[in-house]
Parts: sequence; structure tokens; C-alpha cells
Amino acid sequence: MANLVAKCGLACGACPWGPYPRKGWSFIQDTVFKILTEFGVSCRRNTLKGAKEEDLATGTGYLRSKGWVMKISFDEEIGGKAALKALKTYIQKIDEKYGKKAFQYYQDVDMRVLIET
Repeated sequence: MANLVAKCGLACGACPWGPYPRKGWSFIQDTVFKILTEFGVSCRRNTLKGAKEEDLATGTGYLRSKGWVMKISFDEEIGGKAALKALKTYIQKIDEKYGKKAFQYYQDVDMRVLIET
């Protein structure tokens, strides 16, 4: 699951591999996160123990792939913990089935893996 988790910031638009890499972290934080809040999705980047805040992004504003995790929460109106649990289950299943190619299935919102037995 590590490969997908590193890239799954796309859900928040926070990954350097996401849809807005040329705009940098400040665009994600100041624009994308605020828009997501309107839909009941809260995202926050947390610095991992031992990492320095100033080392999380490059000089041009791109997020580095190490030293942070993204915390995502959903308001109860959009499913709360149950929705997050379903998202986690989906991510785990596509990661188990597709490995390094799992991100493409996630990006395409390919849900076929959920109906397989």
C-alpha cells in the first residue's frame, strides 16, 4: 500500500504527482484545500517526527515525497468515518491487485476491483 499512499494525495490535490504540480504547495493549501472544505472534505499535511517543516518542499514549492503525511477527514454529511473506511478498503484492494500500477486505477476511479470476489 506504500506506493499508492505516497501518491494518493491526488484525492486532496496535494501530491507532487497530482493535477497541479506546477503551482506548488501554496496553491494546493490556499486554493484546493479551501474548495474541498466546501464539499465536506478536510485535508491537512502533518510533518512526521524528526522531519523539519522547511525540508518538506523544494525551493520552487513542490512537495517532497518524504517527511509528511496527509490527514483527510470527511464531514458526517458525506459519510464521515464510514466513507473513509470505504476509501481505505478500495485503496488496499487496488494496491494488492495492481501494485505499482494501482495509482492509475485510483486516478481513473476504476471501481471494478470492489465487485470481484
